[in-house]
Amino acid sequence: MKKSSFKIISTSTEEVVFKKNDLFISKNENINLKLDSNIEVIFLENNRARVVLEFNIFDEKNLDTVPFFIKVKESGIFEWKEDTNFETVNNLLHINAPALLLSYIRSIISQLVAFSGYPSLVIPFIDFSTKD
Repeated sequence: MKKSSFKIISTSTEEVVFKKNDLFISKNENINLKLDSNIEVIFLENNRARVVLEFNIFDEKNLDTVPFFIKVKESGIFEWKEDTNFETVNNLLHINAPALLLSYIRSIISQLVAFSGYPSLVIPFIDFSTKD
């Protein structure tokens, strides 16, 4: 097994928003989650970049029809070897980095939902290689 030359230097939770709809009554125990994300990549000096993943569950505008709204922003500083080609770096920053940041977000969301009185929520794996 070979160590990756793509490294995470640090992470930080930038923002957490949780709004609960106390009037929500579910007629169906299986609520279809509406997940949305936004990825921002900012290139820094010395083969480093800051990646920010904003991850939303449901839409705040529809709070009257959903159990809650959650938005979590997590950022990370990533580093790679100087000789790594741009296409590889771009894929790592837009696919691998958000997948890693989502692992931090996943635990935050799980705790928020559990503390709100709803059943435990486990965020599924997300394929960041497609735009769908």
